[in-house]
Amino acid sequence: MDNSREEQTRIVCPKCNGRGKIVYSNTSTYMHGIGGQALTEDLCEVCWGSGRKDQIWTNVRELKKEVRRMARYIFEGGEEQ
Repeated sequence: MDNSREEQTRIVCPKCNGRGKIVYSNTSTYMHGIGGQALTEDLCEVCWGSGRKDQIWTNVRELKKEVRRMARYIFEGGEEQ
């Protein structure tokens, strides 16, 4: 497989530069949780860990919201809202 540097540059995530992770300087995580007095490394919010802009992995934030919604529906026996 012959991937030129130019080709690789075009598919790299612009936010994390292909790492799949970024360092948050405000120490909050991708869920905007409380951090600390240190830099926090976490998943990139653009590519969600893939490092590529053309193959975005699962949005963990949206997945967690869906799991919580389903759990409320199952355990509270209520109607979907």
